[in-house]
Amino acid sequence: MKVTMNPVTGRLPANIVQHLERLVGGGPAQEAQVSAYIADQFQAASLFYLPADVAEKIIANPARFVELVKQYHEPLLTF
Repeated sequence: MKVTMNPVTGRLPANIVQHLERLVGGGPAQEAQVSAYIADQFQAASLFYLPADVAEKIIANPARFVELVKQYHEPLLTF
C-alpha cells in the first residue's frame, strides 16, 4: 500500500492511522509501548507523525513491528 503524507498538515491521513491502529491492536499497555517506541525511534508524537515509509513497512508486516516494540521494552525476554 502506497502511503503519502497529507501536504497541508504534514501528517499521515486519518484513514491510514486508523488502519495502523487496527493492525497493531492491543490494549492500553501495548498502545503505551507503541507510543514510547515511535517517539524514541522516529521522534513522532503519535502515529500521525510517522514517516510514510515507516507506515508502509508496518502495514506490510505488522507482526514484525509489534515484535520490535516488545523487544524494545523487554530486551532480555526472548519469544
